[in-house]
Amino acid sequence: MFSQNLKYLRNKHDMEQIDLAHKLGKKSASSISEWEKGKYTPKMKTLKDISDIFNVSINDLMSIDLSEQSQPEQ
Repeated sequence: MFSQNLKYLRNKHDMEQIDLAHKLGKKSASSISEWEKGKYTPKMKTLKDISDIFNVSINDLMSIDLSEQSQPEQ
C-alpha cells in the first residue's frame, strides 16, 4: 500500500520524484523510484519525514488506500 500511496501523494502535490528526493535530503530520485515500485520500504525516520511532507499519518501512509480517501465531501 505504501508504494501506491507515495506515488499518489507525490502526483497529487504536483511533485516530481527528484523534488521529493531533495525534500528528503537525497541527491537522486532512485530511492523514490524503488519505493514506488515496491522494491523497498524506507526506514522509519524517512517514513516520518514523508508523512510530515504530505501531512498524513504513518499508519495511513502504510495501511489505507489514500486515493480513495480524497473524495470531495458532499
